[in-house]
Amino acid sequence: MKIKIFVLLALGVSAFFPLNCPPIDIRCFPSDNPWNWDVSGMAVHPLSNDYVASIGATKNLHPDFGKDGGIPYTLSTAKEAKVSFVVPSESDAGPYYIPSGAPIEGGGAGGDSHVLAVDPKGMKLYELFHTKEKNGGWEASSGAVFDLSSNKMRPDGWTSGDAAGLPIFTGLVRYDEVARGAINHAIRFTVTVSQKKYFYPGTHYASSNASPKTPPMGLRMRLKAGANAGGLGKQAGVIAAALKKYGMLNADNGGDWFISGAPDDKWNAQDINGLKRFKGTDFEAVLTVDDNNKPVRPVSGLVYDRGLNPSKSVLIGSAKVGSGALWEGKTARFYGIPTGKLSIKVVDSEDNDVRRINNKSGEVSWDLKNDKGQTVPPGKYKIKVKDSTGATTKFEVEVIEKPTKK
Repeated sequence: MKIKIFVLLALGVSAFFPLNCPPIDIRCFPSDNPWNWDVSGMAVHPLSNDYVASIGATKNLHPDFGKDGGIPYTLSTAKEAKVSFVVPSESDAGPYYIPSGAPIEGGGAGGDSHVLAVDPKGMKLYELFHTKEKNGGWEASSGAVFDLSSNKMRPDGWTSGDAAGLPIFTGLVRYDEVARGAINHAIRFTVTVSQKKYFYPGTHYASSNASPKTPPMGLRMRLKAGANAGGLGKQAGVIAAALKKYGMLNADNGGDWFISGAPDDKWNAQDINGLKRFKGTDFEAVLTVDDNNKPVRPVSGLVYDRGLNPSKSVLIGSAKVGSGALWEGKTARFYGIPTGKLSIKVVDSEDNDVRRINNKSGEVSWDLKNDKGQTVPPGKYKIKVKDSTGATTKFEVEVIEKPTKK
């Protein structure tokens, strides 16, 4: 009997018993950070069907966590830890405040072996990949330190504990959040085959597949508004609501449609397994970046500020795109406009109505003509988008005389 007890302890308690992660009431990153975007009204990405087909249209959503599974985390320590890296070139030098004996994903028995430590007061996040304790400290393949009070990202091209260069803890489904009744951030998910490309806020890819129909790292997916969440248990219902409002970010290569969470013995397996009713076809990709991988930022939680075609020279607020103006025969296009009951019109510099525009596709196009079909004279114009609450976003467009060829 003593020998059996010794073996259990040597292998690690977390390999046999549920590991409860500490409850943390924290909002990771500022409210305008992509992790915290409400994407429920954003336009569908034009390659959405291709991405869904690549991940698996008939495959089920898989909650990859429970009482004894998931990615654990712990609170940071006041004492700096010794950390060495196998691949230091894309790792933050530190310091890292990770306590000795911090839980390792999978018990350190292989796989990604992530170690996560959170400092809620100092708003810092310390994450290691492929980790083991060694010589009184930690050895890892790579590591990242995130300032949770800042929107600062990883350097372009850098990985993190995840292939996409994103923080892991931020996207975990945590029991304490679900118990409070709401998850107010996007959720981490994985795919088996990803693209050799990344979308903002991702900074890194981990694939040689160049097919544009495969999902890039950083891709945002959301559960469709019409997906039937009726009859779900209390825990699954909270998660489904977050998937509709905040969506999920492709963060790493792994199982298709696998969403990540932290282990807790209060998870109800039957409840959260109710999420498996959702298939790939219940999801859609969200248009969150332009052709130059620049973010589509929510404005007033509804209208999304974007000039997608630089060759059309659209002025968006104070940001100039392209050559600076449009002329007869050109078209001003703005993508990322949500569909629904919106009032969209063009006005001139004196706020006189010029043209009313219908919006059905998530795109607003103006051919520089008025309601009579006449090309407008040169000048500055605004496209006003007003939602049902009265919130208005304005897009500025400058029209000039058509240049003559010399």
